[in-house]
Amino acid sequence: MGEGKEDRTDRNFRGYKDYTGTNLPAECQVAIGEEQKVDENGLIVGQDRYLAVYGLHTGDKVAIYYTGVPEGKQPTYCPGTSVDTKAKIGSTELVSTTSAINSGDVIEITKAGSKNYIIMSIFNGMRISKVVIQKAALYNVTKAESITNGDIKLSATTAAAGDEVTVTATPAEGFELEAITVTGVNSNVAVEVTDGKFIMPADDVTVNATFKSVPQKFAITKTAPANGSYTVKAGDAEITEAAKDTEVTITATPDDGYELDQIKVEGTSTDLEVIVTVDGNVGTFTMPAADVTVTVTFKNATGINAVKADALKDAQIYNLQGVRVDKAQKGLYIVNGKKVVIK
Repeated sequence: MGEGKEDRTDRNFRGYKDYTGTNLPAECQVAIGEEQKVDENGLIVGQDRYLAVYGLHTGDKVAIYYTGVPEGKQPTYCPGTSVDTKAKIGSTELVSTTSAINSGDVIEITKAGSKNYIIMSIFNGMRISKVVIQKAALYNVTKAESITNGDIKLSATTAAAGDEVTVTATPAEGFELEAITVTGVNSNVAVEVTDGKFIMPADDVTVNATFKSVPQKFAITKTAPANGSYTVKAGDAEITEAAKDTEVTITATPDDGYELDQIKVEGTSTDLEVIVTVDGNVGTFTMPAADVTVTVTFKNATGINAVKADALKDAQIYNLQGVRVDKAQKGLYIVNGKKVVIK
């Protein structure tokens, strides 16, 4: 019996050989071991290893027939590292390394994971006489021919009902993904797509994707303010650029003793007029198709004079709580009955 190709590096394990005897399907792989042999009655196990069955889909059923299990040993279900395939025997879901697999048990694949295989532990002295694989119906996964401004890659071109299929979208330069849609060929029913993945229905499907152009963005330059600060935002995010027609919000925060004087937005072109609507300390404008510069100025609060601290000798100085102070720091005070900003 031929051993076939070896070193299946595309699997999650390395060092497997195909045993394609009359009783073992080509989908079965056995961990490499010099003492493993195949004759007309199946596989003779010469070392403690693993038997793997590949190429499985949701709904497939597998039965492994064996004899000669050493005393105190029990073949168990071993999904292997990072294998997300789920399976059950009857109504019992199989759990890694703890679920027993008896000879002839029918293992049903309830979810074909990204590695789409199952593994059973085998022991020195066993004989694997037969592996039966009952395949579930497969349906076609077809990429739409009308896709423009980008492309998609499908994780499978056929899948069983219940399999998870991944769609990877790659936009062309200057474009971004707008939507991925999956539609049943015979049912014409839309299939839900979440994060580029969908669950295969019992129907052929067509996968389509639309791409839209990425809007050009224009620069927003802030001039440094004095006597206050301000932010420039689109929604809740501070921005330094925006696309045409984006609503931009400027929020001014005056220092103590100052108030907003003006919010001005100027375009790079002298004939570009940008209208700013101001309500309190907040201004809004609609982004034009041009770079702009934002300038915010502050002025002394209305009715309040500004003086330097050393000009207040012999003055009667009170804070805003009405408590007299001997020496004023920077801020707002009442001096000789009038509000004054001390610089």
